Amino acid sequence: SDVAAVASGTATLEAALLGTPMVIVYRESAINWHTLGRLINVEYFGLVNLVAGKEVVKELMQNDLNGHRLAAELLEILEPARNKSLRDQLNKIAACLGESGASQKAAEAILKELSS
Repeated sequence: SDVAAVASGTATLEAALLGTPMVIVYRESAINWHTLGRLINVEYFGLVNLVAGKEVVKELMQNDLNGHRLAAELLEILEPARNKSLRDQLNKIAACLGESGASQKAAEAILKELSS
C-alpha cells in the first residue's frame, strides 16, 4: 500500500514490516482514556514509535483524531519525498526486530533438546 491508517497495536509493526507508511490512530471512551492516562505514562502509543524510541510515524489519539486531520496527515505522507523517507525509516525499524523464522527456530531448538 502507499499509505495506511493503522489502529495502535501490533498492526503497526505488521505495517512497518511491510514498509507501509502510516498514521497511527486510536480512540477510546473518555472514561477509559482518562483512567489509562493516570495508570500509563508513555511517550508513544504505537509500537513502531516505541521500538524506534522516537516519533517516526504520526500518532492521532483521542481528540486529535478526526477525519479532517487524518486526511491531511495521509495526504502529507503520500508526497513522494516524505513517503520514501518513511519507508526507509520503517525498513530500519524492521531490521531492528531481527530475522524472520523465530517460530521455526524455536521448534527446532525444542526438538533438538527432546532428542538429546
